[in-house]
Formats: sequence, structure tokens, C-alpha cells
Amino acid sequence: MPLLLLLLQLQLLLLLLLLQLLLLLQQQLLLLLLVVLQLLIHCYCYYYYS
Repeated sequence: MPLLLLLLQLQLLLLLLLLQLLLLLQQQLLLLLLVVLQLLIHCYCYYYYS
């Protein structure tokens, strides 16, 4: 019985770690998207006003 409990705890821990990793990746992707968007806007303005 305690073994089963331990396995469940391990599963939960892994799930939490995975969730954290996904959140971190999501943040990174969002940051990248923002940077790309800023670059596009900058380029557009540069060509538009030149």
C-alpha cells in the first residue's frame, strides 16, 4: 500500500514539474513573439517613413 502512495506522489511531482516547464516555455514564446512583433513594427515604420 505505501508503495502505491509513493508512486502517486511521484506522478504528481512529475506532473507539477512538467507544468512548470510548460509555463516557462510559454513565457519564452511570448517574449519571442513580442520581440518579433516589435521588429516588424520597427521595419514597417522605417520603410514607411523613408
